Parts: sequence; structure tokens; C-alpha cells
Amino acid sequence: MMVASPSVAAKVSTSCLFVYGTLMSPSVLVTLLDRVPVGRDAMLPHGFVRHAVRDHLFPAVIFSSSRTEPKKDVRVKGRLLQDLNPTEMKLLDWFEGDEYQR
Repeated sequence: MMVASPSVAAKVSTSCLFVYGTLMSPSVLVTLLDRVPVGRDAMLPHGFVRHAVRDHLFPAVIFSSSRTEPKKDVRVKGRLLQDLNPTEMKLLDWFEGDEYQR
């Protein structure tokens, strides 16, 4: 799963993308994009939690304002991929499937 933000780089529009599941794997990125984008470790703000998705192998992130979360200090860890071009973003959207929302 991912969270995106646009940026501008020399005539080509590029984006940054927060990933936290299978897209953290260099081998998956190479398979999809033919490269491993520059990136860095990152965390989502407090309030977002990672959950297993029933009958699927991948996780999902949701915002939870619940005060009953068992561990309030837990944050969603992932990677912030940088300098993704529009074609790469479309490939990653395709990989994530219909249920995902950027």
C-alpha cells in the first residue's frame, strides 16, 4: 500500500510515495519498475495503524481515532520512495489493485 505526494523535478513531474508492504521489497520494485527508486525509512503520523486484510497476504493502513488501540505508541513504518515518474506511479497503482486508494 502507499501514500503519494507530488513534487517537481526538471521538466518531468515526479512523485514521492510512502510504501509499507510488499513494495518495500527491492526485488518487487525491480520486477515492476526495472529499478529500485531512491528512498528512505519513514513513518506515518500517529493515528494510522496497520492491519491484516482478511483472506489476503497484504496489509492495509487505516486511520484510527479510537482511544482503545492497544499500543498508542505504535506507528506504521515504511519507506518513502522518491523521484517516481508518472508511468511508474501507474504501474504501482496497477500492482496495488482496485481496492487500494492512493
